[in-house]
Amino acid sequence: MTSSSPSRDYVSALPEDVLLELFSAYSEDNASLICASHVCRLWRELIHGTPVLWKMMSLNMMASGAPNVRAAYWLDRAGEHPLTITILFPEEPEEEQPPRRKARNVMHRRTTELAMLLCRHMGRWQSLSIENIPVANLLGFLDICRGETPQLATLDIQIVEDERSSYPIAIPFGMQVETKIKTTFAHCIPLFSSSFGLRVRSIDLSINVDYATQSLLNLLNTCPNLESLDIYAHYGGLMGDTVYPVSHSHLTVLAIRGIKDIQGILNSITSSSLRKLDLDDFCWSQDMVDSFEGILQRHPSLTDVSIRAVNHVPAGAFPNTPPPPSTEPLTLANMVWFSVQRNTSPLHPLCRRVILPHVKELYLSAIPSDIVHRMVASSPHLTTLSLDELGPTSSALPMLPIPTLTRLQIEGTLDFLSYIHNIPNLLSLELAPSTNGANMLEFGTSRPFVTFLQQMLGQSHRLRGLSLKNAFISDAELISCSDSLPMLEVLAVDSCPSISDAFLRALAVGHSSNAGETQRLPRLREIRLFNNPLISSGGVLRLLTSRSALASDTNSAIRMRGIVLFDRLYNNERNNEAIRSLGMIVPFHEDDLDVYRWQSRELV
Repeated sequence: MTSSSPSRDYVSALPEDVLLELFSAYSEDNASLICASHVCRLWRELIHGTPVLWKMMSLNMMASGAPNVRAAYWLDRAGEHPLTITILFPEEPEEEQPPRRKARNVMHRRTTELAMLLCRHMGRWQSLSIENIPVANLLGFLDICRGETPQLATLDIQIVEDERSSYPIAIPFGMQVETKIKTTFAHCIPLFSSSFGLRVRSIDLSINVDYATQSLLNLLNTCPNLESLDIYAHYGGLMGDTVYPVSHSHLTVLAIRGIKDIQGILNSITSSSLRKLDLDDFCWSQDMVDSFEGILQRHPSLTDVSIRAVNHVPAGAFPNTPPPPSTEPLTLANMVWFSVQRNTSPLHPLCRRVILPHVKELYLSAIPSDIVHRMVASSPHLTTLSLDELGPTSSALPMLPIPTLTRLQIEGTLDFLSYIHNIPNLLSLELAPSTNGANMLEFGTSRPFVTFLQQMLGQSHRLRGLSLKNAFISDAELISCSDSLPMLEVLAVDSCPSISDAFLRALAVGHSSNAGETQRLPRLREIRLFNNPLISSGGVLRLLTSRSALASDTNSAIRMRGIVLFDRLYNNERNNEAIRSLGMIVPFHEDDLDVYRWQSRELV
């Protein structure tokens, strides 16, 4: 190829609209856009002459050169396009004074200069994000940037965290047009003007509520059209009992995490539109139980409820003589997603009364089996059932048909499986049994794990995903089970001490010595293996090689993907590289992010 490379001419010959489409992919990366403009005169003229490419600016306050100069460069080229502005502040230096004082002075000067420039363009702000800004710098920035922001749709402010973590910050922006605004704040609580608060639809707060109760209530009162509220108290904290009623007729999503005494805010909020309620990391008390029941009764519009309390109950949270439980049924007519997890005992009387005629997904933890049975029986449209460490039942229960069920997940005791039948539409089955010292039998039962598994598979001929964790099952038993799963596409085996390479050989193409015998799991396309001590990298490699060869030669098998985390004794890096070349993931250690992603993803 000569110096006047034809490939360069090909690029130059691309139509301008194609080039602009390519450049737009770099518009969020300021440095890449500048580099592209230096390639040739044509590209430079096209980039600098297209204002829409300059509407997104990311300003690192520690980068070389004054940020206001870089911002002016962008603003000159953005024309009249709405602006997306991101301002990134650095971590403060750990050195003692005077280096820290000097760094703060530099940041203060740069913040002031930048604010004086940006304030002249507030009418074009569409998105403003300020990250890791010291509170003094933020106050200075907002003191300069006051006025109308008619196009602002997203506001994200994260101040530097300190022990207080909940500064009240007045946001001096006005809004006279019908624009919906989404806001996010960390370590501070905003105070909006009345015109701006009317336009706010979403608030996401990360705060320390011990210092913020009154500011939080003031905020809610200035946002009457709020649709989504997410409060996260990262250090925990208490709201206290002094909470005043707040009516939000448009509020549809309420999420509160970390506040220990949330009954006050639950009692204060009323919305005829509330659909989703997510409460996490709070403490149970008799008042909290009453408040939770009250919010269910006041908001029949609820469709999605998730409850996860802390694992301990504070002393004195419940009276020595609790009030007699109500026996009146509580019908949640619109509920489609219902989850009660972690420390559920205070809710058992309420759960006993709940009827869920339209629920589709049910997630229950540490609840007596008879209560679970009643809830499932009242749910004729159930598609997903997840059960964790169910409590014992005092009497025999009738059989429980669930013909609509497509996903079943059970951890802990498997006794509840004895009552389930008629599940012809089951597509995904995940079992993680508790085991005794011999690692053979279920706690509280004399039935081996394989009996429960065979019972489920006998009713689930359409099963497409199967996950086994901590299960004592032999190679021969799992091979026998696999013969009844012609539709299986995804198989996960996690910490099963008796599964070995023998099972993988049974799945390998060409393993059977009987002519014409059907290949096991012919539709298997994904396999996930974690910490199975008798499975080696060589065994996995033989399985993948045989399946890949058939997929390439005859198209009668599907090339497999997935992940394998080996026990150290059976780990061979040479084989691992070969496995990776066939499309599988082999993490280098069990803390790898890929392990978490694959263990937590659904089968189907």
